[in-house]
Amino acid sequence: MDASQFKRLFIPHTDQLYRVALRLTNNQQAAEDLVQDTFLRLWTRRNDLPEDISSVGYALTTMRRIYYDGMRQGHINEVDKPADSVAEAADTDISRQTETIDMGEKLKGLMLRLPDNQRQVMMMRDMEGLSASQIRELTGLSEANVRTLLCRARTTVRKQLKQLLSYGCK
Repeated sequence: MDASQFKRLFIPHTDQLYRVALRLTNNQQAAEDLVQDTFLRLWTRRNDLPEDISSVGYALTTMRRIYYDGMRQGHINEVDKPADSVAEAADTDISRQTETIDMGEKLKGLMLRLPDNQRQVMMMRDMEGLSASQIRELTGLSEANVRTLLCRARTTVRKQLKQLLSYGCK
């Protein structure tokens, strides 16, 4: 694959990749780095890519794998958020804002404890807004398996969140 084919296949999806990366990292700089790492990996493996791929699906899957590999290796701290990303309306109470931020961090922490396949499906569905059929295409799982993993992940997070709240950890 030459540079013009690569550009034609992958560059038009840069905005979509960036939006997903931003949802994953909650940080503009980390999202930009993740997109660049994705393009670098795609470029270095351009000659090994299958002919009949969905370019956007392949790029998104590659990016997610890079992200999750980085999380597993401890290179990415997902809980860090820039201050401007949590700004709410001026008329809200500071303590309520702090509580909302803390709850979001606790939810992310609970999601990080899920098994890899459950966490991946839950993030794709709830954070990226992908449908079950889109997740099926990207992961290779059956649609029923996607729904089962999503149900189990949500149930686990819900139970753990109830436990946290019952111990007075608001």
